[in-house]
Amino acid sequence: MKLFEIVKPGIQTTIQDHGRFGYRANGVPISGPMDRFAYTMLNDLLGNKPSSAVLEVWLGGIELTCLSDCEIAITGAKVNIHFDGAIQEMWKVIRVKAGQMVKLGQAEEGIIAYLGIRGELEVEKWLGSASVYSKGRMGRPFKKGDFIEGLPTSGTNQELIQLKRPVYSQKLTIEIWPSVHRFLFKNENFEGTYKLKSGDRMGYLFEGPPIEFHSSGDILSEAVEPGTIQVNNKGQLIVLMADAQTTGGYATLGKIVETDLWKVVQLRPGGEILLRDRQK
Repeated sequence: MKLFEIVKPGIQTTIQDHGRFGYRANGVPISGPMDRFAYTMLNDLLGNKPSSAVLEVWLGGIELTCLSDCEIAITGAKVNIHFDGAIQEMWKVIRVKAGQMVKLGQAEEGIIAYLGIRGELEVEKWLGSASVYSKGRMGRPFKKGDFIEGLPTSGTNQELIQLKRPVYSQKLTIEIWPSVHRFLFKNENFEGTYKLKSGDRMGYLFEGPPIEFHSSGDILSEAVEPGTIQVNNKGQLIVLMADAQTTGGYATLGKIVETDLWKVVQLRPGGEILLRDRQK
C-alpha cells in the first residue's frame, strides 16, 4: 500500500532499520541508524518491532503527501512539523489522513530526525537488512516522486514525556574506553576541546590540540566499529559512525561509550567534545 509520496526529499533521507549484522568479516558495515536512542524510542512509541525500518532525515526539509490514512511519529533532531500548515509535536504518535501534506522544517537542534509509521514499511532488503548503504550499492537516498509503501496498523496514542526527551547540546563531555595504542602517543592532550569540522555516515572529523606520535600512528589494520576514535597523521580525531569501514590502519585513542555516541551523532559543525577516560 502506498502511504506517502516524496515531494521534497531533503538533503539526505534514507531507510534505516536496526542494522546489517553478521557480515563484518566480509567487509560490510553494520549501517543502521546514526542515533540509536532516537530510533529505539521511535519504534517503542509506535509499538513496532525494535528492528523496524524508519526514515532517517538529515537536516530536515522533507515534504510528503499522505496517500493513505496512517499513524506516524517523529523523533531525533528538533524540527518544526506541519500538517497542512498546522504545527504538530515531536516524540508522540500523530494520525495523518490521506491528502494531507506533511512538512519537516530545517533542523534547529541536532541534525538527524527519524520518521516512522505505525506498522511495517514494505522495503527492499540486502543481506537481511533494509538499511541503505549507498557506498556499497545497497539502496539510495529518496528522490522526488518516490513512494513510501507499507502496511499500517492502529493503536493507542503514545508520547515520550518532556523530561525524557533529549536536549542536543553542542558542548559535550564524552566518556571513552581507552585504547591499547596509547603507548604510541608522545602526549595525551586529548583532554582538550575538539570541534566538529565535517562528517557523514562513515565518520566525523574533529580538530583540536594535535596528538603527537613517538614515530608514527600507522598500525597494521585491525577491527574498528562505530564509536572508535582514530587519530590521523595530523594528530586529529576521526570518530567512526554507522557506515564505518570494518578495519582501519590508524592508531586509536579509544571507543566512545554507547550511551554517549548518539549525543556526538547529533552535533552540528562547530560542536565541541571533551573526552574523559571511563576507567579514571
